[in-house]
Amino acid sequence: MKNLWLKGFLYLILIGLIILLAKIISIPRIEVVKLPKAYAAEIPPILKKIAVCESGGKQFNSDGSVVRGRINRYDVGRFQINLLYHQEQATKLGYDLMSEQGNTAFALWLYEHQGTKPWGWSNKCWKG
Repeated sequence: MKNLWLKGFLYLILIGLIILLAKIISIPRIEVVKLPKAYAAEIPPILKKIAVCESGGKQFNSDGSVVRGRINRYDVGRFQINLLYHQEQATKLGYDLMSEQGNTAFALWLYEHQGTKPWGWSNKCWKG
């Protein structure tokens, strides 16, 4: 009888562990954004100028919506990063372009890999 009780007890523990594991696996994952090393340092002065020219230096409008380009609605955020051209790469890197942190981190990544080329349309504003 004691052996049967022990088997039942172990069976219940096993079921409990399986249920617990199933709950842990089904918990939505929060992706941790890995920022480039440059993010920890100061944003380069040229990127600060670009942000001011592109969006007035703002990620969000007064109503809380993300700043979008006046000419191209696919340009979003402080650095007016184009979703059609850059969303896929930003997602691969774990950056949310709609958040200020993600938009800034991806702008730093772009700057590191392409210089100021992605913001060429506004260069009359920030080059001077």
